[in-house]
Amino acid sequence: MEAIERQGKPWLADSEKSRLVFWQGQTFTGETLARSRPDQAYRPVTLKRRGKQKTFWVFTCVVRIRRYGTVRMAVVYDNPSRPGTPIYGFTNRLTWNAQKIVQVRCHRWDIEPLPEQVKQFLGAEDSQLPTEAGVRRHLTLVLVVNSLLKSLDLSQPLGDLPMTEFTDVWPTFGQRCRRILLELFHELIPTIHRWLQEKQKTPTEIFETLFKRLLYA
Repeated sequence: MEAIERQGKPWLADSEKSRLVFWQGQTFTGETLARSRPDQAYRPVTLKRRGKQKTFWVFTCVVRIRRYGTVRMAVVYDNPSRPGTPIYGFTNRLTWNAQKIVQVRCHRWDIEPLPEQVKQFLGAEDSQLPTEAGVRRHLTLVLVVNSLLKSLDLSQPLGDLPMTEFTDVWPTFGQRCRRILLELFHELIPTIHRWLQEKQKTPTEIFETLFKRLLYA
């Protein structure tokens, strides 16, 4: 939080229900404050995301919390009867209303897949570079590759094979990676066929070329 504030940026963070908050001269946990509020204190907030509408019920107030001082707290339920555990959010922007807080928090689900994707598919987790400059260059390259993968149109035919199953759908990141692999093999197989047909390479030489790293590791 401190690093974000040093840059003059707003932050919004989830918190545990047990966090102590100081409000109107009393001390509450997030959970006890949420339960103490009457139904009419929770206002409906409706957002439209990806063509669908969703309504949340939100109570928000300015409180004090340890370490970060005065902040705005929001208690967010996804049902008017308020079953289950709500989201407890805090922001350093005291003027944000319930609509703004929920709108910003919903971006979390747009952001979270990126770290997972670059670690799982693009090798960011395996990076053991010793300098900050090296890490920055590596992550820059990873993010460029990520952008290129997201620009792929998987509905384009793969040679003579129609890819109609990807028409009017949003492919997953893994499917995009597999498309690259399929395109690689689509180009490689005719090349191997030509080598064999023209006797440019023997099967053993082709095998050695393809798996040299595994053979001589």
